[in-house]
Amino acid sequence: MFDSCKPTTLEGEINSVEWANPHIVISLRTQDVADYRIEWYNLIQLERERIPTETLKAGDHVTITGHAMRDPNIKVLSLLSEIQGPDGWTWQRPRQPPASCTAG
Repeated sequence: MFDSCKPTTLEGEINSVEWANPHIVISLRTQDVADYRIEWYNLIQLERERIPTETLKAGDHVTITGHAMRDPNIKVLSLLSEIQGPDGWTWQRPRQPPASCTAG
């Protein structure tokens, strides 16, 4: 479903943030005027990392790295590894073992 071997970085302005389960969903308008659905952790995971719901909001300019759907027509980014937010705020996913990626 997602291309876990090819990270994608998007930059743009947040349209909205839904702080709900099963995932926090960020609506992001990129510089090429495409709207993406960004799927982040769930509320409990962010609470454990002490990330308050006020951290990201509509109008914030962010850079987000994760993995896009294999179908480029579906504008969804998930399996996030990093978010660079306003005022120098940064979130990084805790280290994970590398994905098994082979050329093919």
